[in-house]
Amino acid sequence: MLQLQVYNTTISGIPGNDDLGTMSAWFVLSALGIYQVDPSLPYFELTSPIFPKVVVNLESPYSGTQFIFQSSNNSDTNVYIDSVKLNGKTQLKPWITANEITGGGSLSVSLRSTPNTKWGLTPPLSISTGVPELTAP
Repeated sequence: MLQLQVYNTTISGIPGNDDLGTMSAWFVLSALGIYQVDPSLPYFELTSPIFPKVVVNLESPYSGTQFIFQSSNNSDTNVYIDSVKLNGKTQLKPWITANEITGGGSLSVSLRSTPNTKWGLTPPLSISTGVPELTAP
């Protein structure tokens, strides 16, 4: 995982110029298991989280009070998503919306060592439609 190879506690722990926090923000989001491919669209692609559990506390103006990122089977070899549950319900699409996060709830990701060729087959919105039917938070 790039996060563990490039980011560390040494003097060279952040790759080059942090670009006013952009690279650090990328690290935090990718460590949670989400990645915003297009910053103009209000959704995040799902990736392999590196922590077993992270609680994000939400405040006004968001409607939720917290969003919990959970993962199971984390290891150096288990880097592929096996299954995902959003608020306890199985999710097959490989993204979540910003509103789903800010509304509060939980995302549970189970990881494995080989790709699950049956999960995440729905193309991301930016690829499949070009214009998502989503509203910004």
